[in-house]
Amino acid sequence: MIPAPSTSDILKRLLSQPTAPFREAFVAAESKRLLDEHGIPCFLDPAGNLIAGVASARDLSSGFRIGLIAHMDHPGFHVERRARGGDPRLFEATFWGGAPFDGMPGAEVLVYDPAEKDAIVKGRVREVRDGRTRASGRRLLLDLDVADGDRIPKHAFGSFDLPGVAFDGDFVSTRAADDVAGCAIALGAIIDDRALARVEGKTGRGRRAPLFAVLTRAEEVGFIGCLDLLESRRLRSNCWMISLEASRELPEAELGKGPVLRIGDKTCLFDAEFAALTWLLARDLETATKKTEKPFKFQRRLMSGGTCEATPLTLFGIKAAALAVPLRNYHNIGEDGRPAPEIISLGDVEGARRFCVEIARRLTRPPRWRDDKLKDIRRDYRLLKERLQVKVKVE
Repeated sequence: MIPAPSTSDILKRLLSQPTAPFREAFVAAESKRLLDEHGIPCFLDPAGNLIAGVASARDLSSGFRIGLIAHMDHPGFHVERRARGGDPRLFEATFWGGAPFDGMPGAEVLVYDPAEKDAIVKGRVREVRDGRTRASGRRLLLDLDVADGDRIPKHAFGSFDLPGVAFDGDFVSTRAADDVAGCAIALGAIIDDRALARVEGKTGRGRRAPLFAVLTRAEEVGFIGCLDLLESRRLRSNCWMISLEASRELPEAELGKGPVLRIGDKTCLFDAEFAALTWLLARDLETATKKTEKPFKFQRRLMSGGTCEATPLTLFGIKAAALAVPLRNYHNIGEDGRPAPEIISLGDVEGARRFCVEIARRLTRPPRWRDDKLKDIRRDYRLLKERLQVKVKVE
């Protein structure tokens, strides 16, 4: 088998792929190539979600499993038609997902042929029109560098003209960290976990189901791919899922200080048992590696900057926890309100990849955390309940 790729190599490969809601094919194809190189099975479900680490949905239906979930899309636009009025350069488009709408006029954009990544048309945003459409952002008027008679491919889509990926020390600048970086974490962790499972098998300790991952479509417009997976019951309650996200930087969730154990999002809190277990594992890993060359560090908080896929998982009765890497310029909204690259920390991504493997290694069967914790607090009750007999006079 070929060596496991570095986190930076995986980021280079995935972040250079263009994507938008309902236009995730390039990210899916590159992800599949990476998995194929390492002999890891995968398949596309009927909705086009990429399921990695198993050969079919049937493999997920029994036995305790740890799974990762991330989404392949990032806010972007679909080119709809030429605008009326006679100017052949003007096109109407619909932007799907959040964006720096107020600072968008004049922003340079790239338009992609969904069948050919390198067939790029450049242009700029002429106008952001009033009104919203359901589950999308705004109507746009684009000024594209085309001649009269040139056609824009069917299903063409686009993004801001920002670097696919650029490294500056620990900082990674990209047009689409949210959530292609989450996909990179998931794929890196699966590759590492398979290598670890092979070693465990040779030593007679291989007694667990390896990690799997779900890379979903159209999260930015309402978790559409994830909901298709849940509505179809291809994902069941035996699977404990960790939602991976690049999420808006907040106080106590800062770039470069480690991945964030996300106990909840803007919408809801996640599973208490799973959140407690991941916290215990993170503290154990932090202690065990404190004096090593690569100490593990992490943060923990409720990240209320947006809603992630742990919310629909929770609502459908799936045990869900979440892990995030802090993100600067969320949804490409720069400090001045103009489009800007999203920025994440390479170290945070590496830490998240490492921690996902640790969770799979340590959680090999349904845990007894609830029973053990209940036993602890009941023991205290038995020791101290007699003291309740002391009467306290209340005036």
